[in-house]
Amino acid sequence: MLNPYVIATSQHTDPQQAVADIAAQIDQTRLGGLIFFCSAHYPLEALARALNQQFVGCEMAGCTSAGELTHHGYATDSLVVLGLHHDAFIMRSALIQPLSSFDRQQAALLCDQLFPAAGAGFQPLVLSLFDGLSSQEEWVLAALEAELGGIAHCGGSAADDIHLRRTHVFYRGAFHTHAGVVIGLQTCLPFAVFSHHHLRPLHTKLVVTEADPHQRRVYELNGMPAAQAYAELIGQPLEQLSPVDFALHPLAVKRGETYYVRAIQQVNHDASLDFYCAMGKGSVLTQMYAEDLTSGLDEQWRQLEANLGPAAFILACDCVLRRLESEERQQQSQLAAFLRQRPLIGFNTYGEQATGVHLNHTITGFFFGYPRGLIQLT
Repeated sequence: MLNPYVIATSQHTDPQQAVADIAAQIDQTRLGGLIFFCSAHYPLEALARALNQQFVGCEMAGCTSAGELTHHGYATDSLVVLGLHHDAFIMRSALIQPLSSFDRQQAALLCDQLFPAAGAGFQPLVLSLFDGLSSQEEWVLAALEAELGGIAHCGGSAADDIHLRRTHVFYRGAFHTHAGVVIGLQTCLPFAVFSHHHLRPLHTKLVVTEADPHQRRVYELNGMPAAQAYAELIGQPLEQLSPVDFALHPLAVKRGETYYVRAIQQVNHDASLDFYCAMGKGSVLTQMYAEDLTSGLDEQWRQLEANLGPAAFILACDCVLRRLESEERQQQSQLAAFLRQRPLIGFNTYGEQATGVHLNHTITGFFFGYPRGLIQLT
């Protein structure tokens, strides 16, 4: 058995040249599917045409990003592609559009479409990619997870280089907004879902006293305009609040013994705050502080290697706020060196998903090992 995948990358800004560069790195006779992540700077219609012309008849899915992850570390303004070989993967995908009307009945039909028949010796998993500005992830995930029946599932929300204007997913040869693409994979490789954040709680609390959860908008914290209360908490002038502040001073809600980060997206003119996750009135937010970006993640991946063997590759959805934090703390070189230790592909997201939960400020994804009895394939 040959290597079960290929990772291809291109820094060409012209879509035709970028796709040609990718195609030169891939043996198309072995392709069982193709997953890609791309900068929102590309002219997307031209990129779609180039992909369709170059990979005729290939099952393809992907989305726009706020940065790309490769086996070289972080990339920007690039196209990164995971080619899945047909002897190790079966790939099917389905479109959810619009996200706002998705329900359990549609979820059941979608799951039947993804897994009509299991391959012998193959296990199923699901990767979901959603429009990251749709504010619909929580409701869609609830319906989808109820029908997956325990099938391993994670994913990420498409981004647009932190412009917060329009994000896209790719399905059946075209880019879509207000949509999600759900990718069903069956594989003979051992795998596991992982999710990690590097944040720990402080004692300071903020209570959501006025909010619209459907818009993910918080109007008041502790009875004050939300942005003003947050600015005072972190000691920053209100008018200077930026995504870097949101990355360095995150907030989280506690469920049981676990803290789930609720990342701020932007400040509005009325001093309300938009979040990347739904926030309801009465929610209690805890101020968090950051530990090293890699220490806990390294431990988690080492444990997976102990269970599954060396990494064949890691498919990762990494919150854009983690990337901003690494840049602000001047840890890019350290983080890139860490990421280069294992075969990695992924993207910087506007939110992550794991087992039906919408997350922020995490790196979440699938860790794939090699088939049992094989250490490394060539």
